[in-house]
Amino acid sequence: MTVKEVTYTLEEKEMDIDEEDDFIYEAVSLEDEEDMDDRTLLSMTATVKHNELTQKPIEPVTESTTRHEVLDDFIRNTFTRFNMTKSLAVFQQEWYEMLSRGEIDTDSLAVPPDVYYQNSKLHNEIAILKKQLVEAEEKAEKAQSTWDRFRKQRDHFKLQHNRVVQEKNSLVRDIKRLKKHYEQYPELVEDLQTKHKALMKEKSLAKMQVGKLKNKLTLAEHTIKTLQSMKSDGSEPKTTRQKKVTPKAEMFEEAPYNPHLEHTYGIPSSLSEQNSFTAHNVGVSSIAAHPKQELILTSSDDTTWKMWTVPTCEHVLTGSGHQDWLGDVSFSPRGTQLVSASGDGVAIVWDIREACKKCVLKGHTAPIWSVDWHYTGNFVATASMDQTVKIWDTIQGTAFQTLRGHVDSVNSVRFAALSNTCVTASADKTISLWDARIGQCVHTLFGHTNAVNYAEFTLQGNLLASCDADGQVKVFDVRTLEEMFSFDCGPHSVNSLSWHRSGKLLAAACDDLSVRVFDIEQAIQAFSLGGHNDTVQDVLFYTMPQSSQDVLLSASSDGIVKVWG
Repeated sequence: MTVKEVTYTLEEKEMDIDEEDDFIYEAVSLEDEEDMDDRTLLSMTATVKHNELTQKPIEPVTESTTRHEVLDDFIRNTFTRFNMTKSLAVFQQEWYEMLSRGEIDTDSLAVPPDVYYQNSKLHNEIAILKKQLVEAEEKAEKAQSTWDRFRKQRDHFKLQHNRVVQEKNSLVRDIKRLKKHYEQYPELVEDLQTKHKALMKEKSLAKMQVGKLKNKLTLAEHTIKTLQSMKSDGSEPKTTRQKKVTPKAEMFEEAPYNPHLEHTYGIPSSLSEQNSFTAHNVGVSSIAAHPKQELILTSSDDTTWKMWTVPTCEHVLTGSGHQDWLGDVSFSPRGTQLVSASGDGVAIVWDIREACKKCVLKGHTAPIWSVDWHYTGNFVATASMDQTVKIWDTIQGTAFQTLRGHVDSVNSVRFAALSNTCVTASADKTISLWDARIGQCVHTLFGHTNAVNYAEFTLQGNLLASCDADGQVKVFDVRTLEEMFSFDCGPHSVNSLSWHRSGKLLAAACDDLSVRVFDIEQAIQAFSLGGHNDTVQDVLFYTMPQSSQDVLLSASSDGIVKVWG
């Protein structure tokens, strides 16, 4: 059995010596100290000082010094612990007597085990282990409660998963059944569409026939009345020349050849401001140019339109008669009439030579945003917030067709040059191409992500441009009906567009107070024209009939019209 090495701490104790013990104490004489002379004392003092200088300073001990407890110390500590002073005195006497006689070899004495120290250490370890055991039990209880909660959640989610799987399987079965059922519809829908187109054509022909019959009936009634009046007077009837009423069918004959396809027009190398004038006291909503005279029209939020000379910008005529703001104006192809569209839901056809109203076109239930003439000059198209476009017969003053298909406000309508096709731009983010003769949508173009404000064909009819409220300008190929280019003017809205007669430049009226001109052949922005103090509402490339000079007109919400050339 090996004895572990144990350390002990020395403590200072006062020990009572029994005066009756047999130990003989020898008295020390003080006379020896008196015999020391001064020389010896000085020598000893010098030696002490030398030792103090040569020896290293002793650092103060912060902790008590410990050493291993030997056998005699163990016995002494035992007597002291139990306060056995007499036994301790006897042990001390006998121990030192034996040491003085040399009967005890201190180097051979074994180190006794300190059982108390070991017990204390074991008690501490037991206390620590008990504490750890309590903590482990608490953690185990928490883990058990957490496990129980997770198991309940697992069971709940498992039930939910099973329910979702059942619903998914049910939906998959329904989808498969609906797909199988849907496969039967395309042929039926195609057949119905064919029948619908045929019926619409028959309806259009019937309308034309009704118009013809009405004209014949009117002519016959007039003839009968004339004959009756002549018979009552007893005179012979005189041949009178009656005004011919053109039937609707004759107004939509085959479109003539487009002469712009044979011409090649140059484009301006630069654009700068040539003139500027205040057209209205409030915002100008649109500009229109006369086809034969160097005149322009402006419409405004002040419910009036005005006619101006170009490029001198002199005021010629003012028209009023609407009850609300004007959204658009346009000259007829012959230049003898103009039409204005208003927020009161009414469009008015004006006779320029007589300076009066020719007819009032009523039928929309919401404000009219845009208006345009058919190339024959007998029809006008109006686009309204009521989601419809109406084609009006300006001779009879009645609606000829109503184009339905958009699901939001129709913001613009424009006819292609010398064509029966018109294009509409809507707030439902789509652009639609229509055959105005039968009132049917030929194709719908997608790609815009916000309301489409405007769309217009080139004079050649091969390209179509559109703009939206996000500032996106898109150019489509009419032949393939695919997008060719896209220009970003955002984040500000683009309100209107205008093609140069060459079809190579495109001007855009922007909300950021600027006019931007794009080069279509290079697909880049060629010019950026600033100078307006408010939103630019409309822009127009205009070739003056007499000088053949190309100018660019822009109108803004500050009532200013600028001429660029």
